[in-house]
Amino acid sequence: MTFNAMEEHVEECSKNGASHHSRAVIIDFAFVDQLTRELGIQAEELLFTNTISTPTAEIRALLGELVALQDTPGSSRVAFDCVATELVLELLSQVENTMSGRLRAAAATGYYPRSFDRAKKIMHELLPDDNVSLERVASLAGLSKFHFARLFRRCTGLPPMRYYNQLKIDFVKDQLRRTATPITDIVYKMGYSDISTFEKSFKKLCGLSPSQYRRQSV
Repeated sequence: MTFNAMEEHVEECSKNGASHHSRAVIIDFAFVDQLTRELGIQAEELLFTNTISTPTAEIRALLGELVALQDTPGSSRVAFDCVATELVLELLSQVENTMSGRLRAAAATGYYPRSFDRAKKIMHELLPDDNVSLERVASLAGLSKFHFARLFRRCTGLPPMRYYNQLKIDFVKDQLRRTATPITDIVYKMGYSDISTFEKSFKKLCGLSPSQYRRQSV
């Protein structure tokens, strides 16, 4: 997926002359093909028969997440991949196309409880590896990337990499409570390269900065 969120487009409305600012997301053919080939569908077979004039709340939220990632220093490629995958799957399911029936059938097949449990276990075992990818975890769990993303969202309400990031935050919280290890050492151990970005994420989830959390836990 080619995502040029830093490139701002300005268009003038012909009715009142007002300017409209927008950012573009361009979905690369190869990115879609990688997802659909796992289902026996080639991306070149997809022909969209309709458009979305008003994006769903889910699509708007995913686009917002992409922009937020682009605007956040130190955002990982894995995080982009996770949100981009979710966005493509949502678009494929919401916009009518020649393969809509097959895609919906694939999305609805099975619950995969054992695969889901295995995927969660794998994520725990991979901590603090920062090179985790959707493909790697899905493959180890015995699922396609398509089914893995759908399954995780269905079972947890979260994209898989957001769940993994939550595990990392929980690990940091545990270390802050139980050890006197410097915060920077804990953060770097978990694969974060930007301390300020981590602190913002931590405070957003926990309501406290790491140092405040440690003091409160003593």
